Amino acid sequence: MRRVRCQCRGFSRPKNRFKFVGNASRGLARHRVEIESKHAHRNQERSADGSQDLCLYRCGGCAVEALSYVHGSAGPPLVAATVGAFLDDVAAQKGDCEAVVCVEQGVRWTYAELKAQADAFAAGLLALGLEPGDRLGIWSPNRAEWVAVQFAAAKAGLILVNVNPAYRVAELEHVLRVAGCKALVTAGRFKSSNYPAMVAELSPDLVHSRKPVTSERLPELRHLIVFDDAQGCDCLHYSESPPLAANPAPSVCRR
Repeated sequence: MRRVRCQCRGFSRPKNRFKFVGNASRGLARHRVEIESKHAHRNQERSADGSQDLCLYRCGGCAVEALSYVHGSAGPPLVAATVGAFLDDVAAQKGDCEAVVCVEQGVRWTYAELKAQADAFAAGLLALGLEPGDRLGIWSPNRAEWVAVQFAAAKAGLILVNVNPAYRVAELEHVLRVAGCKALVTAGRFKSSNYPAMVAELSPDLVHSRKPVTSERLPELRHLIVFDDAQGCDCLHYSESPPLAANPAPSVCRR
């Protein structure tokens, strides 16, 4: 360790040197890279071999110059794959093994069935107009479909926003507005909570439309998708969204 004057804050702080190994600077890498931080000073000098001093503090004057894959020492090696790709690999190797068991619902899915559910629902979400980087909310207690939605969001490149099942209307409105959710997946009822009815208090059209809806209180939210046990809802149901894209695109299946 040596001390180098910080260009952005003017304080002298300890620095480490690093050097990218192999293809580590191009994203996910299988090489182990010893890097203390990804935040590099714009004005710091590079050495002849390309090494560079890095600030160990997250300060505003630092610029991210390249992506890196950083991890410490571990026993089993980390998996250098996306969530969706990892599910695909497990399904290919152990497709007939049980992956999800929900006694209350009487559901038993193998890895192959879980992958099929995730691929279909991911394709359905993209067919609804959601794009990679959009927020997808899920408001439900634990159930089998929760797992499929989680993997589907990863495969579609969406950011999954977990909404506390105990939230009431005001809390739900706050979360959806702050997160900017474009679609919300919800259960029917849980204990004293009627989820579609609470959504209807914020935007009545969402509960009675299968097309994109706009509302003043939830300006970003366009779609409501309920699980199949929700009664009295004319919006999209979980089992109805995959047929919007019956044949998932290969790009979705590979994510």
